[in-house]
Amino acid sequence: MIKGIVDVFGKNGSKSEISYDVDKPDTLQSILDYTKTTKDLGYTPEYDYISLLNDFKEEMETEPFSELWGKRSDYEKMYGDKV
Repeated sequence: MIKGIVDVFGKNGSKSEISYDVDKPDTLQSILDYTKTTKDLGYTPEYDYISLLNDFKEEMETEPFSELWGKRSDYEKMYGDKV
């Protein structure tokens, strides 16, 4: 999952290095197994993980909900570098 985040959100030529810290606890697995849903209901997900990240990045850049939530620049004015 982390590799996907680095690949999608990292800037070409200066992508973050991925390292594993053995002193920190591992996270719970957050990928849903939908095998039974596919078998019983015929459901097939529309997005894979990378498509989801790309969609999220596009919405961050285009800000389609800015009239509802405000623009990134609004928050940067309030919180500075913390955004």
